[in-house]
Amino acid sequence: VLHFEVFHMSSTPAQHGQVDVNRFCLIPQGLGAFRQQVVQQLTANLQRLHNLGVKRVAVTNLQPIGCSPTVTYSTNFTQCSSLYNGLSQLHNQLLNASVQALSPPVVILDNYNAFLTVLQQGP
Repeated sequence: VLHFEVFHMSSTPAQHGQVDVNRFCLIPQGLGAFRQQVVQQLTANLQRLHNLGVKRVAVTNLQPIGCSPTVTYSTNFTQCSSLYNGLSQLHNQLLNASVQALSPPVVILDNYNAFLTVLQQGP
């Protein structure tokens, strides 16, 4: 049994096995099934933590990958891709729906909007 009061997990493309972040960001085809698999595994891991005795769990959602340097280089780093940000939003919606069924509730730390706020306020 784990004796932690709070546990944090992140939801990023790089944490899920041998995923090449550049490939993930540049090739949107086929991400639907991959996204589903990632969220299912993440949800199972969150439930496993609870079963091990962790009382509170927080997980970060996916940042706007359309604003990552890997994607924005084509616009000289001046414009985010709505296509890729849409993929992040779909992932985050699936994550939100998936963790709502868990008990006790999982807190989702909103990386997506935090990143957008910083990017929109700029220097």
